[in-house]
Amino acid sequence: MKRLALAMLVIGGCAPQPVADNAVEVANATLAAPEQTPTPVPAPSPQIPASGRYKCIDGSRFGVIFGADAAVITREGKKLTLRREEGGRELRYATGGTSFTGAADLMTFTEPGLPPLPCSPIRR
Repeated sequence: MKRLALAMLVIGGCAPQPVADNAVEVANATLAAPEQTPTPVPAPSPQIPASGRYKCIDGSRFGVIFGADAAVITREGKKLTLRREEGGRELRYATGGTSFTGAADLMTFTEPGLPPLPCSPIRR
């Protein structure tokens, strides 16, 4: 008799139980992740040195002071102010046909009527 009672208890425990109408809603609410406000990520910016000296393939040298909106190039005793332009991954400064573009290690200086000059930073 004890075996029969035990068997009925085991079988009864395995029988499907009635499900509440809102069981799915409760389960979904329990599993749902709490709302979180995403942390803003700053936009990537090219690494711009504050200033530098460059040597071009023609042997000319010049200094550059970089700013957020412009670069001032001192070349052959003259100062040129070039405005910063969007250039994707490249740095790009240009005004009136004169430009200084590229990556920090390989830049190109261009003046109207002259071929582009590849330039690289002078390391101390």
